[in-house]
Amino acid sequence: MFPLAIALKAHLYKELLASLRLLKSSDSIDLQLHEQLDYARILYNKGLYLQSLKILNVQKTWLNTITRKVF
Repeated sequence: MFPLAIALKAHLYKELLASLRLLKSSDSIDLQLHEQLDYARILYNKGLYLQSLKILNVQKTWLNTITRKVF
């Protein structure tokens, strides 16, 4: 295989996985939480501490609401 074809195949695979993740993310609490934690981690690593904390607080409230409904 040509190097370009290998790179294209890898890119398409990543895009496929990203699309599948978005498709199922509304169904999965775990995926939603991990996505938001990733965003908070990115902001924190960029020095945007307050924005990161805001996302974490929103997620904490969201999880408390969900756990009250479940238990």
